[in-house]
Amino acid sequence: QAKNMAVCPVIFLFCVVAGIAAVRVEPSLTEILQQVQDWSGDHLRLEASVRRRELRNSGLHRALVTGIHLDVPVDHPRSADAAHPSWPIIVVENITQDVYVDLDEIASLTKFGGPQMIASSYMDTEKPAAVSSAHTVLVYSRLQDYRATVELPLHLRYQAPSDSLYNAVPVLAPRVLVQCWYQLDEIATHLPVCTKGKDTSVLKLPCDATTIKYCYWTPVKTDTETTGADTLQVDIPCGLKDHTILIVIGTVSMTVLGTLYLAYAATTVQTR
Repeated sequence: QAKNMAVCPVIFLFCVVAGIAAVRVEPSLTEILQQVQDWSGDHLRLEASVRRRELRNSGLHRALVTGIHLDVPVDHPRSADAAHPSWPIIVVENITQDVYVDLDEIASLTKFGGPQMIASSYMDTEKPAAVSSAHTVLVYSRLQDYRATVELPLHLRYQAPSDSLYNAVPVLAPRVLVQCWYQLDEIATHLPVCTKGKDTSVLKLPCDATTIKYCYWTPVKTDTETTGADTLQVDIPCGLKDHTILIVIGTVSMTVLGTLYLAYAATTVQTR
């Protein structure tokens, strides 16, 4: 019995070591999104045209709508799939510090068929633009007849005081990724084949926003990459620097008066 008890810790230690060795360490989501943001290189022989890019609604709460069309050459190996193309795509949005996406809102919308999204980090919805940071988000969608429309709720942050009434803020152009496969099989015959090497680059990203499973994705050239220009610009109202002293005096005065009134009201009640 004593011999068996001595063997048990050895077996346990062996199992732990074997389990650790079997665990596949995946790169963190932040590292993956940084790879997407820093990616540069050749593309598959596919090109995405951003046919529509607009901000709907008014005020500080908008909807960013992006219409995408994938151009496939006639001699491309996948061009014969035009009858049933349903390729998963990712629209990579670079969110500047002047705007934000409410992750709780996205989670609620996803339950009812809204967009699936993964963000590089949590976005504080209360911070003004001056103390916020930029983020990268992956918005998942699916092509139908080589077309897709992605709608993302986008909110504008409060701006720091300025010399003008409005601050012009750019909404950066998106980048498009298409899911691909290394081998053709019965499940993925309709997907483009990854050609990892000097011809193109392949990124390993989550298959969707609801699973930890990873798939292969390849960037496709978009027409906005040719010019490198921002496709949208929005004017956000901001306070005037010349009004700073007036606003501070007014705020402090109202705070003091309100405090004195509450103290007087509380004293009156206690006296009665």
